[in-house]
Amino acid sequence: MDVHTAFGSRLVSARALYAVRGVFAIFSMLILVWKLATDHEDYVRYMTSMSWFGITAYFVTTTAAAAALRNARPTERLPHRLALPIRFLFATMHTTALIVSLVFWLALRSIAAQSAAGMDRFLTVVPHSANFVMTQAELWLSNQPYPATNAIPVIAVMALYCLWTWAEHYVAGIPWPYEFFDTMLDLRMRGGMAVLWLLAFVLAITGMFAVIWAEAQLRDRLLPVVTPESDSDDDGSEGGQEGAKQAKESA
Repeated sequence: MDVHTAFGSRLVSARALYAVRGVFAIFSMLILVWKLATDHEDYVRYMTSMSWFGITAYFVTTTAAAAALRNARPTERLPHRLALPIRFLFATMHTTALIVSLVFWLALRSIAAQSAAGMDRFLTVVPHSANFVMTQAELWLSNQPYPATNAIPVIAVMALYCLWTWAEHYVAGIPWPYEFFDTMLDLRMRGGMAVLWLLAFVLAITGMFAVIWAEAQLRDRLLPVVTPESDSDDDGSEGGQEGAKQAKESA
Protein backbone atom coordinates (compact mmCIF):
# COMPACT_ATOMS: atom_id res chain seq x y z
CA MET A 1 0.00 0.00 0.00
CA ASP A 2 1.37 3.43 -0.95
CA VAL A 3 0.76 6.86 0.55
CA HIS A 4 -1.74 7.86 -2.14
CA THR A 5 -3.87 4.76 -1.49
CA ALA A 6 -3.77 5.12 2.29
CA PHE A 7 -4.22 8.87 2.67
CA GLY A 8 -5.62 10.13 -0.64
CA SER A 9 -9.18 10.66 -1.86
CA ARG A 10 -11.00 11.34 -5.11
CA LEU A 11 -13.73 13.39 -3.44
CA VAL A 12 -11.74 15.69 -1.15
CA SER A 13 -8.18 16.89 -0.70
CA ALA A 14 -5.71 14.94 1.42
CA ARG A 15 -5.92 17.66 4.05
CA ALA A 16 -9.71 17.44 4.17
CA LEU A 17 -9.56 13.66 4.52
CA TYR A 18 -7.00 14.06 7.30
CA ALA A 19 -9.32 16.50 9.08
CA VAL A 20 -12.33 14.18 8.76
CA ARG A 21 -10.35 11.22 10.07
CA GLY A 22 -8.98 13.35 12.88
CA VAL A 23 -12.46 14.39 13.99
CA PHE A 24 -13.64 10.77 13.83
CA ALA A 25 -10.57 9.64 15.82
CA ILE A 26 -11.21 12.15 18.61
CA PHE A 27 -14.94 11.46 18.69
CA SER A 28 -14.61 7.66 18.73
CA MET A 29 -11.88 7.82 21.38
CA LEU A 30 -14.03 10.01 23.64
CA ILE A 31 -16.99 7.64 23.33
CA LEU A 32 -14.74 4.64 23.97
CA VAL A 33 -13.24 6.13 27.14
CA TRP A 34 -16.69 7.27 28.29
CA LYS A 35 -18.20 3.79 27.81
CA LEU A 36 -15.27 2.09 29.55
CA ALA A 37 -15.66 4.46 32.49
CA THR A 38 -19.40 3.81 32.82
CA ASP A 39 -19.71 0.12 31.86
CA HIS A 40 -16.32 -1.06 33.17
CA GLU A 41 -15.41 -4.68 32.30
CA ASP A 42 -18.91 -5.43 30.94
CA TYR A 43 -18.25 -3.16 27.98
CA VAL A 44 -15.78 -5.53 26.33
CA ARG A 45 -18.34 -8.37 26.15
CA TYR A 46 -20.45 -6.95 23.35
CA MET A 47 -20.20 -7.05 19.57
CA THR A 48 -20.79 -3.30 19.54
CA SER A 49 -17.65 -2.83 21.63
CA MET A 50 -15.58 -4.99 19.27
CA SER A 51 -16.81 -2.92 16.33
CA TRP A 52 -16.15 0.38 18.11
CA PHE A 53 -12.65 -0.69 19.17
CA GLY A 54 -11.85 -1.42 15.50
CA ILE A 55 -13.27 1.89 14.28
CA THR A 56 -11.35 3.85 16.93
CA ALA A 57 -8.12 2.00 16.18
CA TYR A 58 -8.51 2.64 12.44
CA PHE A 59 -9.08 6.40 12.66
CA VAL A 60 -6.41 6.94 15.31
CA THR A 61 -3.90 4.92 13.27
CA THR A 62 -4.62 6.58 9.92
CA THR A 63 -4.63 10.07 11.46
CA ALA A 64 -1.33 9.54 13.24
CA ALA A 65 0.25 7.86 10.19
CA ALA A 66 -0.88 10.65 7.85
CA ALA A 67 0.70 13.22 10.15
CA ALA A 68 3.96 11.25 10.36
CA LEU A 69 4.13 10.76 6.57
CA ARG A 70 2.86 14.20 5.55
CA ASN A 71 6.01 14.93 3.50
CA ALA A 72 6.15 11.53 1.79
CA ARG A 73 5.69 11.15 -1.96
CA PRO A 74 2.34 9.69 -3.11
CA THR A 75 4.10 6.60 -4.52
CA GLU A 76 6.12 5.91 -1.37
CA ARG A 77 5.27 2.54 0.17
CA LEU A 78 4.02 2.31 3.74
CA PRO A 79 6.02 0.11 6.11
CA HIS A 80 4.49 -3.36 6.28
CA ARG A 81 3.91 -3.06 10.04
CA LEU A 82 1.75 0.00 9.34
CA ALA A 83 0.04 -1.10 6.14
CA LEU A 84 -1.08 -4.44 7.58
CA PRO A 85 -3.18 -3.10 10.50
CA ILE A 86 -4.67 -0.37 8.29
CA ARG A 87 -5.74 -2.96 5.71
CA PHE A 88 -7.10 -5.31 8.39
CA LEU A 89 -9.10 -2.62 10.18
CA PHE A 90 -10.42 -1.20 6.90
CA ALA A 91 -11.44 -4.70 5.80
CA THR A 92 -13.35 -5.55 8.98
CA MET A 93 -14.86 -2.35 10.36
CA HIS A 94 -17.36 -1.75 7.54
CA THR A 95 -19.14 -5.09 7.81
CA THR A 96 -19.05 -5.21 11.62
CA ALA A 97 -20.56 -1.72 11.76
CA LEU A 98 -23.34 -2.81 9.40
CA ILE A 99 -24.00 -5.95 11.48
CA VAL A 100 -24.10 -4.02 14.76
CA SER A 101 -26.42 -1.35 13.36
CA LEU A 102 -28.84 -3.84 11.78
CA VAL A 103 -28.98 -6.10 14.85
CA PHE A 104 -29.57 -3.17 17.18
CA TRP A 105 -32.18 -1.27 15.18
CA LEU A 106 -34.07 -4.34 13.95
CA ALA A 107 -33.92 -6.58 17.01
CA LEU A 108 -32.64 -4.68 20.06
CA ARG A 109 -33.93 -1.13 19.64
CA SER A 110 -36.17 -1.57 22.69
CA ILE A 111 -32.95 -1.14 24.71
CA ALA A 112 -32.77 2.46 23.51
CA ALA A 113 -36.38 3.07 24.55
CA GLN A 114 -35.70 1.58 28.00
CA SER A 115 -32.60 3.72 28.54
CA ALA A 116 -32.95 6.76 30.71
CA ALA A 117 -33.10 10.08 28.90
CA GLY A 118 -29.98 12.17 28.50
CA MET A 119 -26.44 10.82 28.45
CA ASP A 120 -27.46 7.21 29.10
CA ARG A 121 -29.57 7.10 25.97
CA PHE A 122 -26.93 9.05 24.05
CA LEU A 123 -24.25 6.47 24.92
CA THR A 124 -26.64 3.67 23.92
CA VAL A 125 -27.68 5.09 20.56
CA VAL A 126 -24.42 6.65 19.33
CA PRO A 127 -22.31 3.45 19.00
CA HIS A 128 -25.13 1.88 16.97
CA SER A 129 -25.56 4.86 14.64
CA ALA A 130 -22.37 6.86 14.39
CA ASN A 131 -20.39 3.68 13.68
CA PHE A 132 -22.21 3.18 10.37
CA VAL A 133 -22.06 6.89 9.46
CA MET A 134 -18.30 7.06 10.04
CA THR A 135 -17.50 3.84 8.17
CA GLN A 136 -19.69 4.84 5.24
CA ALA A 137 -17.97 8.22 5.03
CA GLU A 138 -14.58 6.49 5.10
CA LEU A 139 -15.57 3.97 2.42
CA TRP A 140 -16.49 6.71 -0.05
CA LEU A 141 -13.72 9.15 0.83
CA SER A 142 -10.89 6.61 0.90
CA ASN A 143 -8.81 5.38 -2.02
CA GLN A 144 -8.35 1.97 -0.42
CA PRO A 145 -9.62 -1.01 -2.44
CA TYR A 146 -12.10 -3.48 -0.99
CA PRO A 147 -11.47 -6.87 -2.62
CA ALA A 148 -13.61 -9.98 -2.12
CA THR A 149 -10.79 -11.51 -0.06
CA ASN A 150 -11.70 -9.07 2.72
CA ALA A 151 -14.41 -11.59 3.60
CA ILE A 152 -11.73 -13.76 5.22
CA PRO A 153 -10.77 -11.36 8.05
CA VAL A 154 -14.43 -10.38 8.50
CA ILE A 155 -15.54 -13.98 9.12
CA ALA A 156 -12.42 -14.63 11.21
CA VAL A 157 -13.21 -11.68 13.50
CA MET A 158 -16.82 -12.81 13.98
CA ALA A 159 -15.66 -16.38 14.65
CA LEU A 160 -13.22 -15.14 17.28
CA TYR A 161 -16.03 -13.19 18.93
CA CYS A 162 -18.18 -16.33 19.10
CA LEU A 163 -15.28 -18.35 20.54
CA TRP A 164 -14.62 -15.65 23.13
CA THR A 165 -18.30 -15.55 24.12
CA TRP A 166 -18.52 -19.36 24.40
CA ALA A 167 -15.35 -19.41 26.52
CA GLU A 168 -16.74 -16.73 28.83
CA HIS A 169 -19.96 -18.67 29.33
CA TYR A 170 -18.74 -22.27 29.46
CA VAL A 171 -15.46 -21.71 31.30
CA ALA A 172 -16.11 -18.66 33.48
CA GLY A 173 -19.88 -19.03 33.85
CA ILE A 174 -20.56 -15.48 32.64
CA PRO A 175 -24.12 -14.91 31.31
CA TRP A 176 -24.62 -14.59 27.56
CA PRO A 177 -24.23 -11.01 26.29
CA TYR A 178 -27.14 -11.49 23.86
CA GLU A 179 -30.32 -13.54 24.15
CA PHE A 180 -29.79 -15.17 20.75
CA PHE A 181 -26.70 -16.93 22.09
CA ASP A 182 -28.96 -18.65 24.62
CA THR A 183 -31.80 -19.43 22.23
CA MET A 184 -29.77 -20.26 19.12
CA LEU A 185 -26.02 -20.68 19.68
CA ASP A 186 -25.79 -22.61 22.97
CA LEU A 187 -23.81 -25.65 21.83
CA ARG A 188 -24.47 -27.61 25.02
CA MET A 189 -28.23 -27.08 25.11
CA ARG A 190 -29.05 -26.80 21.38
CA GLY A 191 -26.57 -29.27 19.89
CA GLY A 192 -27.06 -29.73 16.15
CA MET A 193 -29.53 -26.86 15.94
CA ALA A 194 -26.86 -24.53 17.27
CA VAL A 195 -24.52 -25.67 14.48
CA LEU A 196 -27.24 -25.01 11.90
CA TRP A 197 -27.90 -21.57 13.35
CA LEU A 198 -24.16 -20.90 13.30
CA LEU A 199 -24.03 -21.73 9.58
CA ALA A 200 -27.03 -19.46 9.03
CA PHE A 201 -25.22 -16.64 10.80
CA VAL A 202 -22.14 -17.19 8.63
CA LEU A 203 -24.32 -16.90 5.52
CA ALA A 204 -25.92 -13.72 6.90
CA ILE A 205 -22.52 -12.19 7.67
CA THR A 206 -21.32 -13.11 4.17
CA GLY A 207 -24.41 -11.42 2.73
CA MET A 208 -23.73 -8.22 4.67
CA PHE A 209 -20.11 -8.31 3.56
CA ALA A 210 -21.35 -8.66 -0.04
CA VAL A 211 -23.38 -5.45 0.38
CA ILE A 212 -20.26 -3.52 1.44
CA TRP A 213 -18.18 -5.13 -1.31
CA ALA A 214 -20.77 -4.21 -3.96
CA GLU A 215 -20.87 -0.66 -2.63
CA ALA A 216 -17.07 -0.43 -2.90
CA GLN A 217 -17.21 -1.71 -6.50
CA LEU A 218 -19.80 0.97 -7.28
CA ARG A 219 -17.50 3.58 -5.73
CA ASP A 220 -14.53 2.41 -7.81
CA ARG A 221 -16.54 2.61 -11.04
CA LEU A 222 -18.47 5.78 -10.33
CA LEU A 223 -15.91 8.14 -8.81
CA PRO A 224 -13.32 7.99 -11.64
CA VAL A 225 -16.09 9.14 -13.99
CA VAL A 226 -17.60 11.78 -11.71
CA THR A 227 -14.37 13.19 -10.25
CA PRO A 228 -11.35 12.44 -12.46
CA GLU A 229 -8.10 13.14 -10.63
CA SER A 230 -5.99 16.10 -11.66
CA ASP A 231 -2.22 16.22 -11.97
CA SER A 232 -1.86 17.63 -8.46
CA ASP A 233 -3.95 17.97 -5.35
CA ASP A 234 -4.88 21.33 -3.90
CA ASP A 235 -2.73 20.60 -0.85
CA GLY A 236 0.45 20.46 -2.90
CA SER A 237 0.88 16.69 -3.13
CA GLU A 238 2.24 16.20 -6.62
CA GLY A 239 2.01 13.03 -8.58
CA GLY A 240 -1.69 12.41 -8.03
CA GLN A 241 -2.15 10.50 -11.24
CA GLU A 242 1.04 8.56 -10.73
CA GLY A 243 -0.09 7.62 -7.23
CA ALA A 244 -3.51 6.61 -8.50
CA LYS A 245 -1.95 4.42 -11.17
CA GLN A 246 0.30 2.66 -8.69
CA ALA A 247 -2.58 2.31 -6.24
CA LYS A 248 -4.59 0.47 -8.87
CA GLU A 249 -1.64 -1.74 -9.73
CA SER A 250 -0.99 -2.60 -6.06
CA ALA A 251 -4.69 -3.32 -5.49
